[in-house]
Amino acid sequence: MTAHRLVIEFATLRDPELGRYIEQNVAFPSSMVDRIVPATTDADRERVAQALGAEDAWPVVTEPFMQWVVEDNFPMGRPAWERHGVEMVTDVAPFEEMKLRLLNGAHSALAYAGQLLGQETVADAFADPVIHGFVKGLWRETARTLSAHAGLMPDEYTARLADRFANPALHHRTAQIANDGSQKLPQRFISPLLERLDAGGDAPHLAAGVALWIAALANRGEPRAFTDPLDETLKAAIANTDNTADTVAAVLEAARFDGIDRYLPAVIEACQRISDDGVSAALAHYARGDITQ
Repeated sequence: MTAHRLVIEFATLRDPELGRYIEQNVAFPSSMVDRIVPATTDADRERVAQALGAEDAWPVVTEPFMQWVVEDNFPMGRPAWERHGVEMVTDVAPFEEMKLRLLNGAHSALAYAGQLLGQETVADAFADPVIHGFVKGLWRETARTLSAHAGLMPDEYTARLADRFANPALHHRTAQIANDGSQKLPQRFISPLLERLDAGGDAPHLAAGVALWIAALANRGEPRAFTDPLDETLKAAIANTDNTADTVAAVLEAARFDGIDRYLPAVIEACQRISDDGVSAALAHYARGDITQ
Protein backbone atom coordinates (compact mmCIF):
# COMPACT_ATOMS: atom_id res chain seq x y z
CA MET A 1 0.00 0.00 0.00
CA THR A 2 3.00 2.31 -0.35
CA ALA A 3 1.70 3.80 -3.62
CA HIS A 4 -1.69 4.44 -2.00
CA ARG A 5 -0.12 6.28 0.94
CA LEU A 6 2.33 8.34 -1.09
CA VAL A 7 -0.17 9.43 -3.73
CA ILE A 8 -2.65 10.55 -1.10
CA GLU A 9 0.05 12.39 0.87
CA PHE A 10 1.25 14.17 -2.28
CA ALA A 11 -2.28 15.03 -3.44
CA THR A 12 -3.19 16.36 0.02
CA LEU A 13 -0.19 18.67 -0.02
CA ARG A 14 -1.42 20.08 -3.34
CA ASP A 15 -5.09 20.19 -2.36
CA PRO A 16 -6.70 18.55 0.72
CA GLU A 17 -9.96 18.05 -1.19
CA LEU A 18 -8.08 16.22 -3.96
CA GLY A 19 -6.42 14.00 -1.35
CA ARG A 20 -9.81 13.10 0.16
CA TYR A 21 -11.30 12.37 -3.26
CA ILE A 22 -8.47 10.01 -4.21
CA GLU A 23 -8.65 8.22 -0.86
CA GLN A 24 -12.39 7.62 -1.24
CA ASN A 25 -12.67 6.91 -4.97
CA VAL A 26 -9.42 5.63 -6.45
CA ALA A 27 -8.44 1.96 -6.32
CA PHE A 28 -4.97 0.89 -5.23
CA PRO A 29 -5.39 -2.89 -5.09
CA SER A 30 -2.42 -5.04 -4.11
CA SER A 31 -1.63 -7.83 -6.55
CA MET A 32 0.69 -10.79 -6.99
CA VAL A 33 1.80 -12.60 -10.14
CA ASP A 34 3.22 -16.12 -9.96
CA ARG A 35 5.01 -17.18 -13.13
CA ILE A 36 8.56 -18.42 -13.60
CA VAL A 37 10.49 -16.26 -16.09
CA PRO A 38 14.11 -17.28 -16.72
CA ALA A 39 16.62 -14.73 -17.95
CA THR A 40 16.60 -14.34 -21.74
CA THR A 41 19.58 -15.95 -23.50
CA ASP A 42 21.10 -15.70 -26.97
CA ALA A 43 19.72 -19.17 -27.67
CA ASP A 44 16.21 -17.85 -26.90
CA ARG A 45 16.72 -14.96 -29.32
CA GLU A 46 17.94 -17.28 -32.06
CA ARG A 47 15.05 -19.72 -31.57
CA VAL A 48 12.46 -16.92 -31.67
CA ALA A 49 14.07 -15.36 -34.75
CA GLN A 50 13.93 -18.68 -36.58
CA ALA A 51 10.30 -19.21 -35.63
CA LEU A 52 9.11 -15.69 -36.48
CA GLY A 53 11.47 -14.75 -39.29
CA ALA A 54 12.17 -11.49 -37.43
CA GLU A 55 14.64 -10.46 -34.76
CA ASP A 56 13.43 -9.75 -31.22
CA ALA A 57 16.15 -8.26 -29.03
CA TRP A 58 14.43 -9.29 -25.82
CA PRO A 59 11.91 -12.11 -26.10
CA VAL A 60 10.47 -13.23 -22.76
CA VAL A 61 10.44 -16.96 -22.13
CA THR A 62 7.86 -18.18 -19.61
CA GLU A 63 6.35 -21.39 -18.30
CA PRO A 64 2.75 -22.39 -19.17
CA PHE A 65 1.57 -21.86 -15.57
CA MET A 66 0.28 -18.43 -14.57
CA GLN A 67 -1.46 -17.13 -11.45
CA TRP A 68 -2.64 -13.57 -10.88
CA VAL A 69 -4.09 -12.68 -7.47
CA VAL A 70 -5.69 -9.24 -7.00
CA GLU A 71 -7.09 -7.58 -3.89
CA ASP A 72 -10.81 -7.02 -4.41
CA ASN A 73 -10.75 -3.38 -3.31
CA PHE A 74 -12.32 -1.15 -6.00
CA PRO A 75 -14.43 1.72 -4.62
CA MET A 76 -15.97 2.55 -8.02
CA GLY A 77 -16.52 -1.04 -9.22
CA ARG A 78 -14.35 -3.19 -11.48
CA PRO A 79 -14.38 -5.49 -14.53
CA ALA A 80 -15.25 -9.16 -13.96
CA TRP A 81 -11.63 -10.27 -14.19
CA GLU A 82 -12.39 -13.52 -12.37
CA ARG A 83 -14.02 -14.71 -15.61
CA HIS A 84 -10.55 -14.78 -17.14
CA GLY A 85 -8.76 -16.61 -14.36
CA VAL A 86 -7.80 -13.76 -12.03
CA GLU A 87 -8.22 -14.68 -8.37
CA MET A 88 -10.00 -11.83 -6.59
CA VAL A 89 -9.32 -12.04 -2.84
CA THR A 90 -9.78 -9.98 0.31
CA ASP A 91 -6.09 -10.14 1.24
CA VAL A 92 -3.21 -10.81 -1.16
CA ALA A 93 -0.57 -11.15 1.56
CA PRO A 94 -1.10 -14.89 2.33
CA PHE A 95 -0.83 -15.75 -1.37
CA GLU A 96 2.35 -13.71 -1.74
CA GLU A 97 3.75 -15.41 1.36
CA MET A 98 2.98 -18.85 -0.06
CA LYS A 99 4.73 -17.99 -3.32
CA LEU A 100 7.78 -16.53 -1.57
CA ARG A 101 8.18 -19.45 0.81
CA LEU A 102 7.15 -22.48 -1.26
CA LEU A 103 8.20 -21.47 -4.78
CA ASN A 104 11.01 -18.99 -4.20
CA GLY A 105 12.32 -20.73 -1.07
CA ALA A 106 12.52 -24.04 -2.90
CA HIS A 107 14.11 -22.25 -5.86
CA SER A 108 16.89 -20.94 -3.60
CA ALA A 109 17.48 -24.40 -2.13
CA LEU A 110 17.62 -25.88 -5.64
CA ALA A 111 19.93 -23.10 -6.79
CA TYR A 112 22.55 -23.45 -4.05
CA ALA A 113 22.42 -27.24 -3.97
CA GLY A 114 22.60 -27.21 -7.77
CA GLN A 115 25.58 -24.88 -7.77
CA LEU A 116 27.40 -27.10 -5.26
CA LEU A 117 26.62 -30.28 -7.21
CA GLY A 118 27.16 -28.92 -10.72
CA GLN A 119 23.49 -28.85 -11.76
CA GLU A 120 22.98 -26.12 -14.36
CA THR A 121 19.19 -25.81 -14.31
CA VAL A 122 16.29 -26.17 -11.90
CA ALA A 123 15.06 -29.22 -13.83
CA ASP A 124 18.52 -30.83 -13.54
CA ALA A 125 18.67 -30.15 -9.81
CA PHE A 126 15.11 -31.27 -9.15
CA ALA A 127 15.80 -34.53 -10.98
CA ASP A 128 18.54 -35.35 -8.44
CA PRO A 129 16.83 -37.69 -5.91
CA VAL A 130 18.51 -36.24 -2.82
CA ILE A 131 17.78 -32.64 -3.81
CA HIS A 132 14.21 -33.61 -4.70
CA GLY A 133 13.75 -35.29 -1.33
CA PHE A 134 15.18 -32.32 0.52
CA VAL A 135 12.84 -29.91 -1.28
CA LYS A 136 9.82 -32.05 -0.39
CA GLY A 137 10.84 -31.90 3.27
CA LEU A 138 11.36 -28.16 2.98
CA TRP A 139 7.85 -27.78 1.56
CA ARG A 140 6.29 -29.79 4.40
CA GLU A 141 8.14 -27.74 6.99
CA THR A 142 7.46 -24.36 5.42
CA ALA A 143 3.78 -25.06 4.72
CA ARG A 144 3.22 -25.14 8.49
CA THR A 145 4.02 -21.41 8.63
CA LEU A 146 1.30 -20.40 6.15
CA SER A 147 -2.11 -19.00 7.00
CA ALA A 148 -4.65 -21.75 7.68
CA HIS A 149 -7.60 -19.49 6.93
CA ALA A 150 -6.89 -18.03 3.48
CA GLY A 151 -7.83 -20.98 1.26
CA LEU A 152 -4.24 -21.45 0.08
CA MET A 153 -4.22 -25.26 -0.48
CA PRO A 154 -0.42 -25.65 -0.17
CA ASP A 155 -0.49 -29.38 -0.97
CA GLU A 156 -2.05 -28.69 -4.37
CA TYR A 157 0.32 -25.78 -4.90
CA THR A 158 3.46 -27.85 -4.22
CA ALA A 159 2.18 -30.68 -6.40
CA ARG A 160 1.96 -28.21 -9.27
CA LEU A 161 5.34 -26.77 -8.31
CA ALA A 162 6.87 -30.23 -8.72
CA ASP A 163 5.63 -30.34 -12.31
CA ARG A 164 6.80 -26.78 -12.94
CA PHE A 165 10.28 -27.42 -11.56
CA ALA A 166 10.63 -30.62 -13.58
CA ASN A 167 9.98 -28.81 -16.90
CA PRO A 168 13.23 -29.23 -18.90
CA ALA A 169 12.12 -26.80 -21.62
CA LEU A 170 12.22 -23.85 -19.22
CA HIS A 171 16.03 -24.03 -18.74
CA HIS A 172 15.92 -21.88 -15.61
CA ARG A 173 19.57 -21.57 -14.54
CA THR A 174 20.52 -22.19 -10.93
CA ALA A 175 23.16 -19.45 -11.20
CA GLN A 176 20.45 -16.89 -12.01
CA ILE A 177 18.35 -17.85 -9.00
CA ALA A 178 21.42 -17.96 -6.73
CA ASN A 179 22.14 -14.25 -7.26
CA ASP A 180 21.45 -11.78 -4.42
CA GLY A 181 20.97 -14.37 -1.68
CA SER A 182 21.54 -11.89 1.15
CA GLN A 183 18.49 -9.96 -0.10
CA LYS A 184 16.29 -12.99 -0.85
CA LEU A 185 16.85 -15.30 2.10
CA PRO A 186 15.12 -13.13 4.75
CA GLN A 187 11.74 -13.64 3.04
CA ARG A 188 12.38 -17.17 1.82
CA PHE A 189 14.11 -18.84 4.79
CA ILE A 190 14.66 -16.56 7.77
CA SER A 191 11.09 -15.35 8.39
CA PRO A 192 9.47 -18.81 8.20
CA LEU A 193 12.34 -20.26 10.26
CA LEU A 194 11.72 -17.75 13.06
CA GLU A 195 7.98 -18.35 12.87
CA ARG A 196 8.52 -22.09 13.27
CA LEU A 197 10.63 -21.44 16.35
CA ASP A 198 8.05 -18.99 17.72
CA ALA A 199 5.41 -21.72 17.38
CA GLY A 200 7.54 -24.12 19.40
CA GLY A 201 8.62 -26.24 16.43
CA ASP A 202 11.96 -26.81 14.81
CA ALA A 203 13.07 -25.95 11.29
CA PRO A 204 15.97 -28.19 10.21
CA HIS A 205 15.25 -27.92 6.47
CA LEU A 206 15.01 -24.12 6.59
CA ALA A 207 18.24 -23.96 8.58
CA ALA A 208 19.85 -26.31 6.06
CA GLY A 209 18.67 -24.01 3.25
CA VAL A 210 20.61 -21.17 4.86
CA ALA A 211 23.59 -23.53 5.21
CA LEU A 212 23.48 -24.37 1.50
CA TRP A 213 23.76 -20.65 0.72
CA ILE A 214 26.76 -20.29 3.03
CA ALA A 215 28.40 -23.42 1.61
CA ALA A 216 27.93 -22.11 -1.93
CA LEU A 217 29.42 -18.75 -0.91
CA ALA A 218 32.40 -20.45 0.70
CA ASN A 219 32.91 -23.10 -1.98
CA ARG A 220 36.65 -23.46 -2.56
CA GLY A 221 36.17 -24.93 -6.03
CA GLU A 222 35.59 -23.09 -9.30
CA PRO A 223 34.85 -19.33 -9.21
CA ARG A 224 31.23 -18.67 -8.27
CA ALA A 225 28.75 -18.20 -11.10
CA PHE A 226 26.50 -15.99 -8.98
CA THR A 227 26.89 -12.64 -7.26
CA ASP A 228 25.56 -10.79 -4.25
CA PRO A 229 25.32 -7.06 -3.44
CA LEU A 230 27.28 -7.82 -0.25
CA ASP A 231 29.96 -9.83 -2.07
CA GLU A 232 32.96 -7.95 -0.71
CA THR A 233 31.65 -8.01 2.86
CA LEU A 234 30.73 -11.68 2.64
CA LYS A 235 34.07 -12.65 1.09
CA ALA A 236 35.92 -10.81 3.85
CA ALA A 237 33.80 -12.53 6.51
CA ILE A 238 34.65 -15.94 5.07
CA ALA A 239 38.34 -15.15 4.55
CA ASN A 240 38.80 -14.08 8.16
CA THR A 241 37.54 -17.34 9.68
CA ASP A 242 39.13 -20.78 9.87
CA ASN A 243 36.36 -23.07 11.13
CA THR A 244 32.75 -23.77 10.24
CA ALA A 245 31.15 -22.24 13.32
CA ASP A 246 33.01 -18.95 12.95
CA THR A 247 32.31 -18.82 9.21
CA VAL A 248 28.56 -19.29 9.72
CA ALA A 249 28.42 -16.66 12.46
CA ALA A 250 30.47 -14.18 10.42
CA VAL A 251 28.36 -14.61 7.27
CA LEU A 252 25.05 -14.29 9.10
CA GLU A 253 26.27 -11.18 10.91
CA ALA A 254 27.55 -9.68 7.66
CA ALA A 255 24.16 -10.31 6.03
CA ARG A 256 22.42 -8.71 9.03
CA PHE A 257 19.72 -11.35 9.25
CA ASP A 258 17.20 -11.13 12.09
CA GLY A 259 17.26 -13.39 15.13
CA ILE A 260 20.63 -14.99 14.37
CA ASP A 261 21.23 -16.37 17.87
CA ARG A 262 18.01 -18.38 17.72
CA TYR A 263 18.97 -20.53 14.73
CA LEU A 264 22.77 -20.22 14.66
CA PRO A 265 23.38 -23.71 16.16
CA ALA A 266 21.11 -25.38 13.59
CA VAL A 267 22.81 -23.63 10.67
CA ILE A 268 26.26 -24.48 12.05
CA GLU A 269 25.21 -28.14 12.39
CA ALA A 270 23.97 -28.21 8.79
CA CYS A 271 27.10 -26.50 7.45
CA GLN A 272 29.32 -28.89 9.41
CA ARG A 273 27.42 -31.86 8.00
CA ILE A 274 27.86 -30.52 4.46
CA SER A 275 31.59 -30.03 5.11
CA ASP A 276 32.12 -33.44 6.73
CA ASP A 277 29.83 -35.67 4.65
CA GLY A 278 29.45 -33.79 1.37
CA VAL A 279 26.41 -32.07 -0.08
CA SER A 280 24.60 -35.16 -1.35
CA ALA A 281 24.96 -37.10 1.91
CA ALA A 282 23.88 -34.08 3.94
CA LEU A 283 20.78 -33.56 1.80
CA ALA A 284 19.95 -37.26 2.01
CA HIS A 285 20.18 -37.02 5.80
CA TYR A 286 17.56 -34.25 5.87
CA ALA A 287 15.42 -35.92 3.20
CA ARG A 288 15.26 -39.12 5.30
CA GLY A 289 14.31 -37.13 8.36
CA ASP A 290 17.37 -38.28 10.32
CA ILE A 291 17.33 -35.07 12.30
CA THR A 292 18.97 -35.06 15.69
CA GLN A 293 18.89 -31.33 16.44
